[in-house]
Amino acid sequence: MEIETAGKLKQIFDDMHIPYHMTKTWTTDAFYRETERNMEKRKEEGCGVVEMECASVMAVGQFRKKEVYQFLYAADCLDGKDWEKRILGNMPETLRERIFLVAMETAIRL
Repeated sequence: MEIETAGKLKQIFDDMHIPYHMTKTWTTDAFYRETERNMEKRKEEGCGVVEMECASVMAVGQFRKKEVYQFLYAADCLDGKDWEKRILGNMPETLRERIFLVAMETAIRL
């Protein structure tokens, strides 16, 4: 499925020199469903990330006939044998600020 707003968001990030990786996302509302078997299935389908909100937000946007622009940042990693916590639960204030500023600048450019 092609996300109509992805191209515009990509152009904005290119203009701002923001590095990104475009990928499919697996949306689930239950972390206990993130089993190794399910993760392998989603990876085979081309998913590069798992998250819990995007599908719901996009569905509301489509229902309300509003454009939705979404980007994610990776806090932790479940792709290997062991879970990599990375910055999950301990995001540096400077990174939090940067993500906020990217979101604000993106909104201004839309």
